[in-house]
Amino acid sequence: MYRDYRLQTARLRLRAWRPGDAESLAAACNTTPVMRWLGGLQTQRQLEADLEYFIASEAQHGFTFWALERRADNAFMGFCGLIRIPDRDCPVQGELEIGWRIRESDWRSGYGFEAAHAVLSFTFDTMRMKVVYSRTAAGNKASRKLMDKLGLKRCPELDYVPTGENAKLLIYSISIDDREKLHATRRVANSALEQPTIGSGFVESDTFTDDVGGYVTSFEWWTKHRVEKFEELIENEEWFGKKRDWRRKKPRA
Repeated sequence: MYRDYRLQTARLRLRAWRPGDAESLAAACNTTPVMRWLGGLQTQRQLEADLEYFIASEAQHGFTFWALERRADNAFMGFCGLIRIPDRDCPVQGELEIGWRIRESDWRSGYGFEAAHAVLSFTFDTMRMKVVYSRTAAGNKASRKLMDKLGLKRCPELDYVPTGENAKLLIYSISIDDREKLHATRRVANSALEQPTIGSGFVESDTFTDDVGGYVTSFEWWTKHRVEKFEELIENEEWFGKKRDWRRKKPRA
C-alpha cells in the first residue's frame, strides 16, 4: 500500500502526492495558525496549484515537498522536502530549498525536526548535493529555531523582500562542508534518525547528474553510491588485514 513512500523515519513517512491530497492539506494546514507567516489562508485553487507544482517538481528533479504522514495511524500531517527555488527575485533562485508545513496539532512533538533531518541526510549523504537553503519570515520564531537546530545558519547578505510584498524573508543555508553541524544535531537526536529508509519510489526519477556529467535514475545513483562505499570498505578491510598479518609475522625484539 505504501510503495510510493520516498523517505521513512521511526515515526514518519514522506510519500508521493495522491488524488484527494488537496483536501487533506487544506484540512491539516490551511488554518490561521499554520498560515500566519505564509501569506495567509489559501483558496482551493491555490492549494491545487501548489500540489500541481509539487508533483511537477518531482517529475522534473526527482524530489519535491513530499506529503508527510505519521506511520502509527497514517494521519496526514502536512509536507516536508526539497524544491528548486523558482522565484526570480530570490537571490538564490534555482538553488535547493528545504521546507516544511505541519498541522498545528503536531507542533512541539519533534516531527518537524525528524522529517527535515531525514531530508537533509538524504540530500547530503545520498544525493551528495553541495548546499541547501531555507527561507522564512523574520517573525516566524518556531521555523527559525528549527533551522538553527538542524544546523542551518543565517545568510543576512541574502535577505530580500519578495516582489509585491512588504515583509523581508530571511535566508538560511547549510553546505555539505558543514557536516560537523549536522553531526552535532545527530548527537542530540534519537538514534532512529541517523539514517532514514529510502523508498523504492525513487526508481522513476531520472534527473540526478553523475560524476562524468551523464544522467542516471536516482535509484541507480543511490545504488551506485552504496556499491562504491561498499567497495571502498572492502579495500580498507583488505589493507587492514594485510597490515595486521604483517604485524603478526614481524619478529619481536
